[in-house]
Amino acid sequence: KSGGARMVREAYEKMQVNIQRDVANGKSTEEIKEMVAAQQRQLMEAVPEFRQYTEAIRKLTTGAEKSAAVETEQPSADNVSLEKSWSCLHYMMTGVVEGTGGTLIGESILGGTVIEGTDQTMDYGGVRMHAPDMVKKIAKAVAEYDVQKSVAAYDAKKAEQADVYVPDHDKEELLHYFALMKSLYEKAAKKDKCVLLWIE
Repeated sequence: KSGGARMVREAYEKMQVNIQRDVANGKSTEEIKEMVAAQQRQLMEAVPEFRQYTEAIRKLTTGAEKSAAVETEQPSADNVSLEKSWSCLHYMMTGVVEGTGGTLIGESILGGTVIEGTDQTMDYGGVRMHAPDMVKKIAKAVAEYDVQKSVAAYDAKKAEQADVYVPDHDKEELLHYFALMKSLYEKAAKKDKCVLLWIE
């Protein structure tokens, strides 16, 4: 056995400690991203196979059918699956199908910095990460977002024309999955943690 999953878990625990230390020391987001990238490179050198590395990340989470945002402190517990609602929610919040639309609310599902290497072994762009400072900004934007107004105005036909993945969602579904996402960002922001996101 290579111990790949254990090594990934230990590396992320160490990464969280280092990120909190760097944030406390006033390091910039770019400096923190460079640190994370360096640790990722070291991790991939330690794990025998690239595929094993990404599979280990998935084993540390319960896996989502279509989309997940995962707080990295307790990956087996603090995860959210948006299932087939991720594209619909993103379009409802931003008015665009791809990209963030240049908004913090758009960062909540399709934002983040790709973790080096994961884009080569996973479909749909790899695993993306939001650093703690960005998590706090997104959490505030999500908390202030008028989801009731957006849900009431949501037009499934227009979403279908825009090529949204599974555009047919009712009000209850959209409110349910938005609430799950909101809760995740709130918890991560309070604990000063990163958030990982991916689509599979």
